[in-house]
Amino acid sequence: MDFEARQDEGPLKAFFNTKAGQNYRSAQSGEKPIDAGDMLKRREAHWKLGSVPKGVRVLNLTIDVQRDRFECALMGTGRDRETWLADRFAIHVLDDGLTGLRPFLHKEHWRILLPLFARKVPLAAVDGAGKPIGYAPILSVTVDIGGSDRDADAANEGAKYFYEAAMALGIHATRITLVKGGSNRNDAKLMKLGQFADQKARGGPRRRSARLWIANVHRIKNIIDARLRRVADGPGCIHLPADLSEEHILEITAEQLEKGRWKNVRARNETLDLLVYAEAAILKPPFAQSAGHMRWVPRGFGVVWPKVDDLKLVAACEVAAAPVGAASPAQPAKIGTRAAARPTKGRSSSWMGRLK
Repeated sequence: MDFEARQDEGPLKAFFNTKAGQNYRSAQSGEKPIDAGDMLKRREAHWKLGSVPKGVRVLNLTIDVQRDRFECALMGTGRDRETWLADRFAIHVLDDGLTGLRPFLHKEHWRILLPLFARKVPLAAVDGAGKPIGYAPILSVTVDIGGSDRDADAANEGAKYFYEAAMALGIHATRITLVKGGSNRNDAKLMKLGQFADQKARGGPRRRSARLWIANVHRIKNIIDARLRRVADGPGCIHLPADLSEEHILEITAEQLEKGRWKNVRARNETLDLLVYAEAAILKPPFAQSAGHMRWVPRGFGVVWPKVDDLKLVAACEVAAAPVGAASPAQPAKIGTRAAARPTKGRSSSWMGRLK
């Protein structure tokens, strides 16, 4: 079941090479590239972007930093790594609606991301009055700060500014993941233990500084590719909403495996990168790592569907997507603040209890 859900060939390769004494031949070696036309047909008519369908147990947001925008994907995860692309959008301007984003030039522009921690996403069903039956919180925000070599320093400074600004608002450090792709595709770990961004004057890490995680993007792309080929609901399946654009579908299929390496066949591949880093985000502790169950989801951040036996439900296509940063009046916008994080009588003192 673990392989069926994760589609990670790493443990199988290690077993064949070390235990069985045989060379392991990847199941992907003879696979044809995923066809964008087939992916377009896979879109599911019963739910749309900006809403959370049944099956999703937790939401995580992934962000790809570009010179003039933030590309964003909201990923829903369920049992046995079943996954839903719940939203896909880009942020081009500041709150004034006029000033264009320049995250590599102005680190203060990263503040536009802070409201995302409090965003509430409507469940993909409405009551008889046409209102969503509930809202789901976002557990974490993951930022890919890889970029090109010439933008690396600016991306690092902007990411550290974002991390410190979020911490100043009381966001729990676990909810912030700064990640970049590793260069060693044969690394045994999918997500390496992060390094601290800053050092003390006398040496050693400054432990309250931002931590950078290194993802084995080559192996994770293998996993995502295998999971995209699954057409049946269940472990490992990646679901796509009815209104996901053709442009974003093309981005998912923008790379092909050639002679053991992933190569771009199209210029734009942001949606694929967002899928990769969404998987990387939950590989780090204290999140799922290799687990297929959902017991790792902290209290207060699981997706809860209310009992609606006496309400009339309609198709998710009629649910309007919540604007970026919007919070439902019925949901507190301060989940994750330090004030809310203080343990109360009878509450667990573990990280799951403190996070709420």
